[in-house]
Order: sequence, then C-alpha cells, then structure tokens
Amino acid sequence: MSARIEATRRLVASRDAGRTRKEPAAYRDVAEFESDLILIRDYLCGSGAIQACYATLDPFIASVRAHGFHGFMMDVRDHSDVHSAAVADIMAKARARSSGRERLRAANTGQAPAPKSFASQLTEETQRAIATFRAVETIQDEAGEAAASTYIVSMTRSPETCFACCSSRVRRDS
Repeated sequence: MSARIEATRRLVASRDAGRTRKEPAAYRDVAEFESDLILIRDYLCGSGAIQACYATLDPFIASVRAHGFHGFMMDVRDHSDVHSAAVADIMAKARARSSGRERLRAANTGQAPAPKSFASQLTEETQRAIATFRAVETIQDEAGEAAASTYIVSMTRSPETCFACCSSRVRRDS
C-alpha cells in the first residue's frame, strides 16, 4: 500500500508538472485505497486486534471517506458574462439550427457538435472557459468527483447564463 500511495503521489505530481508518466501501481481512485484499508481492518479484527482498529484504523478510514485524496472540496467560479460569451461562441461555431434554450439543450444532449470538433475556431476567452472545465475533469479524475463538483456562475440573470455546456460531470444544482 505504501508503494501504491507513493506511485499515486508521483502520478499526480507528473500531471501537475505537465509531463504525465505511467504509474501502473498507482491507485485509480480513493475507493481502491479504502478497499485495501478495509481488508487490513478485517484482518486485524479477525486476529483479535479490535482495539487497534477502533483507536487507529477506524478514524483513518473515516478521514479517507470524508476527504478522499483531495482533502478539501474546491468550488470553481466564473462570471456570467464570460460564461455567456463562451456559450454563445460555441453555439455560433456549432451552427445549431434552433435558437436560445433549444441550442443549449442540443449541445448538452450531444445533438450539436462537441466543442473540441472546432476548438481552433473558438475565441481565446472561450478556450480558457473550456480549459476550466477540462481542469475540473482532471481534478475529478485524480481525486474524485467530490474534489471539484461545484461550478458557480456569478451574476446570472437567466438559466441560459448558468448552462454548463462544456462538462456534464460538474454537478448542476438549481
């Protein structure tokens, strides 16, 4: 387990440095790590070391369940003007035939072309907005969905300005 944790640390560090390397021993997610901890707990309890489980392992397992690999949850925030401009740019490049809410629904359900199919045509600001969602996806892949699951669109005036068009993995609460 120590080697797998170290491999996971190296994997995340290599991604952070922009030079992702293969780490086959790394934990794919925190659930794998928790599963190993439960296996140890079951073994300890089976051998009569119940007090050790209560005093040491159970609090650690509770911490892993509460915080995963991420430790803290991160909220991502952007201004509605930036967000609206990005949505409008994507929809314009997608050449969707319907308008307004229907265009947004088409993008969300996959009925309109995906942004990456014409990403080079998008404005720099739109590419930055999409990069934000891709960063959220990377964080979720590395540390679990709970690490970054809230996207806040500040100063919204309508549902269209809140539409999370670039990533379906971000939780959209009303």
